[in-house]
Amino acid sequence: MAATKTKQKANKQPAKRGRPSLYSDEIAKKICELTSTSHKSLKTICEELKVPVRTVLDWLSSKEDFSQKYARAKDEQADFLVEEMLEIADDGKNDTLIDPETGAQYENKEWTNRSKIRVDARKWIAAKLKPRKYSERIDLNHSGEIEVKQITGMEIK
Repeated sequence: MAATKTKQKANKQPAKRGRPSLYSDEIAKKICELTSTSHKSLKTICEELKVPVRTVLDWLSSKEDFSQKYARAKDEQADFLVEEMLEIADDGKNDTLIDPETGAQYENKEWTNRSKIRVDARKWIAAKLKPRKYSERIDLNHSGEIEVKQITGMEIK
């Protein structure tokens, strides 16, 4: 009888541990949609959707279809961030304050500095997400030829 119990235990599948995967096309679509149309991080989006970040990172490495859709969403997010930069830069409604005693206008440095930080952060992220389109380019291409021109009087030889 003891041998029978031992065989039954040996044939049993080990119990699966950990949280079951919550993957669904609906959740994946929502993550990609929020990513491409906002400045929110994956962490923030996961908190809103109540999905663990670690789980989504696992999906990115194990689900090729989701990985491609997410990469496209991040690419679109770069364009979204550039659009936001224009809005932030053009929004001047809080750039000045009025002194209640004198009525004089002065710069609202807290607002203008915050706006600069917001633009700079988006600029940096857009350049990392889509470097061919948004990063600053330094052309270090050297042809190897040196062209020497002599200037004599008004003409170049």
